Amino acid sequence: MSSSKPYCVIHYYQRIFIDPDSGINFIDMNNILQNIDEIRREKGYSQEYVAQQIGMKQSGFSLIMSGGRELKYNTLLQIAKALQEDVIDIITYPDKYALAEEKAGGMETILQIKLDKGKRDEVIALLFGDKGKEILE
Repeated sequence: MSSSKPYCVIHYYQRIFIDPDSGINFIDMNNILQNIDEIRREKGYSQEYVAQQIGMKQSGFSLIMSGGRELKYNTLLQIAKALQEDVIDIITYPDKYALAEEKAGGMETILQIKLDKGKRDEVIALLFGDKGKEILE
């Protein structure tokens, strides 16, 4: 299993979502616009509200949503912020993106503490009980 994170390459009217674990998926611009519209409606936000949040007139936002004006990545970032969503979740909507480690049910945590020998033995005993030294040897 690869530990690489997926990333998105923006190329005019076609978005290419690249996941190193599963290959390349092509996502049509209309899907992204449709996802934005569905999320906006679910949250009860008007086009005018989202446009104001991103510093744009409603007519300009409407042009983007109808495909009459290109959706630039910076605008997508602003829209995601206004919708309180991650860009990846807008692209993969209705699915929520999660790293493979999170899907597997947990994440590994490593704690490193520098202690002198006496304190080290005390901490091991606290963590692992009487068999702590056996476990670590």
